[in-house]
Amino acid sequence: MLIWAGTRQNAELRHKLEDYVRQGGQLVSFPEDQRVAQAPAGTPRGEIDRPLDSPFPLTSTARDALDVVLKAQRLFEVDPRLALITCRQGPGRYTLGILNNTWRELPLAIRSWCGEILELRELPLDCSEMGAVGYLPETVSTNALGQNTTHTIAGGDLRIFAVRVAETGVEEIPHQPPPPRVHGRFLTLRQPGTIKESILARPTFFEHWDGVVVSWRYLSDREPAALKREAGWIGRQGLRVAVDLAPGLNLYPDLRLIDNLPADYAASMSMLSNVVEKMSLLGAKDLLFSLHRHPENNFTGEQTETGFEGTLRRLVAAAAPAGITLHLRQTFGKPPWSLVEAARFVERVGAANLRLAPSTALLADASMEPGAVARILGERGGFWLAAAPRRDLSGQLWDAHAPVHRAAAAEARAVHGYLRLAPQLPVILDAILDDGDAEFLEATALKESVP
Repeated sequence: MLIWAGTRQNAELRHKLEDYVRQGGQLVSFPEDQRVAQAPAGTPRGEIDRPLDSPFPLTSTARDALDVVLKAQRLFEVDPRLALITCRQGPGRYTLGILNNTWRELPLAIRSWCGEILELRELPLDCSEMGAVGYLPETVSTNALGQNTTHTIAGGDLRIFAVRVAETGVEEIPHQPPPPRVHGRFLTLRQPGTIKESILARPTFFEHWDGVVVSWRYLSDREPAALKREAGWIGRQGLRVAVDLAPGLNLYPDLRLIDNLPADYAASMSMLSNVVEKMSLLGAKDLLFSLHRHPENNFTGEQTETGFEGTLRRLVAAAAPAGITLHLRQTFGKPPWSLVEAARFVERVGAANLRLAPSTALLADASMEPGAVARILGERGGFWLAAAPRRDLSGQLWDAHAPVHRAAAAEARAVHGYLRLAPQLPVILDAILDDGDAEFLEATALKESVP
């Protein structure tokens, strides 16, 4: 049973609630105005020997309704001033933990709502700590606690009972193992903050993703010690990390791959080497990159192409000892201008750790023949960049990062069709999205093509 109060729901929560009800779950819902009473004046403060005020106490209407619902689910009952923990060991066999959280003796009686009690046996506990200094607060006297008997439980005590009943009216819910973890799904992180903070801000992250893509700035702007500290947490989660150089490869003002200005080229190569070294510290094994525009003058197209190839040979050679693979991504507004050109470039460089990362948006815009795409990726595929194309009023492409879940039906079918050509390739969510709702809807849309 789930209890839901209020009307504010995001897309993922709404999906989970609907799925829960479809599978036979019971949902108890309250309108927004019945969820809580007025919050107490000021911030609640903890005081000695006084209960902490709840900042959001239930209304009497909600409390009465919940009391009816929860009582219908109970298996055993004790004095309402006591706490009760019920553990079902098997058909008709239970272990009960009964706690007296007050500092005075209270009556003890166990009532079964799941069948007649056939056997009731208390399990012995080691109570030697009760005589230790500091066990009780200074204001509580040992004499005030009372005693444990057949019909009473001492203040501050815990007792455990094994119970056997002639069980009736109990429906055993079969165990449902969690689904296998998602594999080969990368979320592009575009917000500021650490990787850890971004993951923790998405409580259901690992239901949809097993990796993230971060900008090269994430590494270049951090000290090695900071990346080492974060790498421990990343490794424990089994999180894959890819780094994207493409936003910085623009010839000017950031990074360049050609030696048309020696000082700027040397600075770029130094930064690229720095990023590769820091990837090893973070445990990242995939580096996405693009080419960039050609210089306007004093450098021919042939020189530019030769420079691209020479620089890439240096980069793949530097990355290989660390087990890092480079992926040439199709990027709107940058060469190479097609997947065929990109494949030829990769072949000319001729490195085992150089792969292709085609964009479904650009493939759909070009209406590239699926068979040709499959043949190219069968040899050199590295990643899918999943997004839909978006066109202006004249029908010209102006955005290759549109969400798939909001794309026109024909374009969404094209994206799914391309992804099915190479389902073994990891998929990077390459769309630019507004919020967590859009991330969930996009993840759901991508599962339609590659579960």
